[in-house]
Amino acid sequence: MSLLSNDLAEGKFKNIFGDYSDYLSYVPTSFEREIDMLLIFNHPKNPQQIIAYNIIELKKDRFDKSGLKQLLQYEDWFLRKKAHGDSSMLRTTAIAQKFDNEVISYLKKRKEYENKSVSLLKYEYISDNLKLTEVPF
Repeated sequence: MSLLSNDLAEGKFKNIFGDYSDYLSYVPTSFEREIDMLLIFNHPKNPQQIIAYNIIELKKDRFDKSGLKQLLQYEDWFLRKKAHGDSSMLRTTAIAQKFDNEVISYLKKRKEYENKSVSLLKYEYISDNLKLTEVPF
C-alpha cells in the first residue's frame, strides 16, 4: 500500500491508470469498511469538476472470491452514494500477486453479460521498484 501510494504521488502509473489528478488512501464507506485507494480524475479544462473515479482494492498475495465480493460492494456503494448512478464515472481495479480462477471466470462473464469490467493488475517488487502488469482475460 505504501509503495503504491508513493508511486502514485510521483505519477509513475499514469500509463496504466490514465491522467489521474489526485488519490486518496483508506476511503471510509458507510458500512464500516475502507476502500484501499481511490483515484480521482478531474476535467482537463475545469479542474474543479471531477469526471471519473477508480476504486482500487489491493491484496497482499492472492485475489480470491471474498476480495472480489468486497470490491464489487465498494463499486455498488460508490456508484449509488458518490457517482449518482453514473456508471461511466467509475472504474474498478484489483491488484494482487495472483488471481483465483473463479475471480477471472466471473469477471469474464460479467464483462460479457453486463458490459462491466474490472481491471486486474499483477504486482511484483523488483529491484526496489513496484511493477504493475495487466492480467488479460
